[in-house]
Amino acid sequence: MDDPLFGLRKLIADAVEEGAWRGVLRALREVGLAGRGATLNPQGRLLTAEEAAARLKIPRKAVYELVRTGALRSVRIGRRLRFPESALMVWEQETHPDTENRP
Repeated sequence: MDDPLFGLRKLIADAVEEGAWRGVLRALREVGLAGRGATLNPQGRLLTAEEAAARLKIPRKAVYELVRTGALRSVRIGRRLRFPESALMVWEQETHPDTENRP
């Protein structure tokens, strides 16, 4: 059985275990699962640094550098950073304005 929310559920469970309630709530808001008008946003998947790097076609270390400089938005859940797909799309559009969203 393929559960599209399995990764998010595991991340939330891990964060709750660590006592990172604020990070969990922030992540849920980020993906549209909490707050006013909460809906399952198809753009709202949270990616790991490795997944973000593969999507952006850059090294993983460069993903962290983009976060450090403020060029890429991230969500901290406990000690982990996650990257909303919407943030990757914004970075791609700002970096390559002449191209459509890359797959």
